[in-house]
Formats: sequence, structure tokens, C-alpha cells
Amino acid sequence: MDLLNTKVELRKELILLKKLHESKERQLELLEKIEEINQFLTEHKIQK
Repeated sequence: MDLLNTKVELRKELILLKKLHESKERQLELLEKIEEINQFLTEHKIQK
């Protein structure tokens, strides 16, 4: 569950940054982390 909560927090931060048009580097970093979490969930077949 912690992994899903982390993913939600990362998504919230990403959405905020996109709305404010700030920190493209941080946005990319967040996208990569979210993708890593998605990949982990897919590999381990954990329900979202």
C-alpha cells in the first residue's frame, strides 16, 4: 500500500508542477519514478 500512496503523492506533485509550468527536470524525474512504480506493480501483479 505504501507504494501506491507514494505513487499518488508523486502524481499530485507532478500535476501541480505542470499547472505552474515549473521545473521541467523535476517533472521528468517524477515521471520516471512513477513509471518505475508502475513497472514494479506490473511485474509483481499487484492490484492498483
